[in-house]
Amino acid sequence: MSKEVTSGYNYRGDFSILVAAVRKAIEKMNLKTNSDKVTDYTLSFEVAEKMKWLSTNWPVKFSVEATNKNGTSTLIVRAKSTLTSFTQEFSNQAKVQEFIELVKLFAPSSKADTQTNDIERVPCPCCGEMIAKKAKMCRFCRTEF
Repeated sequence: MSKEVTSGYNYRGDFSILVAAVRKAIEKMNLKTNSDKVTDYTLSFEVAEKMKWLSTNWPVKFSVEATNKNGTSTLIVRAKSTLTSFTQEFSNQAKVQEFIELVKLFAPSSKADTQTNDIERVPCPCCGEMIAKKAKMCRFCRTEF
């Protein structure tokens, strides 16, 4: 088994917007929902990538959970895959980060929280790595925009 990769996001705002952002991120990343449970104060999703036959990496399974207390939500995203390798672990980290960045894009936190982020990032359209929104070239695949 590979190591579990975990990342989080502290969101201040309407919880229903966060739930909608998680659903949009799942759709944007083309993930299959295995189970979901949403209440007024919690959300829990089990989603997975579809099998890519011409890839060296195994499909990633995500566990997405959030709780809301007094207008502040904590979103936790965990990812793991069947087998372990160096490339698989880095792939899992990149995919968790991509998921978090998509949620941040669809549900930005209050102004006080977003000002602490030094660089706004989006996935590269070619390789999927997180790059600065204003980048003229991807630092990973060297594609120019």
